[in-house]
Amino acid sequence: MAKAMKLRKRKVGTSKLKKLKKACDRLITEIFTGQPCEVCKSQGRIETFRTCGHHACNKSLSAYYRHVPKNIVVLCPKHHMFSNDIAPHSGNIRAIDAFVDWLKEHRPDAWHCIETYKLHTGDYLGIDFYEERLEILKKLKGE
Repeated sequence: MAKAMKLRKRKVGTSKLKKLKKACDRLITEIFTGQPCEVCKSQGRIETFRTCGHHACNKSLSAYYRHVPKNIVVLCPKHHMFSNDIAPHSGNIRAIDAFVDWLKEHRPDAWHCIETYKLHTGDYLGIDFYEERLEILKKLKGE
């Protein structure tokens, strides 16, 4: 008796969805890398590191806010991770708390993303969603 072959199910549009996500990731990185740090206004180079966009609401928490410009806070390397005064990725809890306080005061729009991300948990983010985000990011970049 011949063994039955297992057929793998392929989700329609999966490769297009991945390409759109990668294109959005690339654009959001290009838009915010090298912009002045929102905390100290420097372009803060430490060796080869430049300013970059920090996701106020972590990418792993919310795919919905991953490519939303108001969720991005431009930080120099010092204020992204190396400062003991204010940095979201510091090993110093006081620096992390100081960043949260700074974010609430200076970037309430970004803080709003953190407060509301659970509202979008479980939302289906399909091809139409990412095509729309890609167009918004292209306009923001000036493409």
